[in-house]
Amino acid sequence: MSYEIVTLDEMIWDGEKQHFFYECPCGDVFTLTPDDVRAGEEIARCASCSLYIEVEYDSPQAEELLKELCV
Repeated sequence: MSYEIVTLDEMIWDGEKQHFFYECPCGDVFTLTPDDVRAGEEIARCASCSLYIEVEYDSPQAEELLKELCV
């Protein structure tokens, strides 16, 4: 069972590290790379604990992000 379900547009883009992230309650972050997004990956894991989130791509903002990443 996932910790939370979030949409891609709820995640924050880190242009310097080139990944999307979402804060984990443990203090670390859940991450998705552009390759993960292109592949339609729906699970983002925390590097420091066993939690993971489910990522949904069904929002207008997420669709725009996907178009930009697939160029």
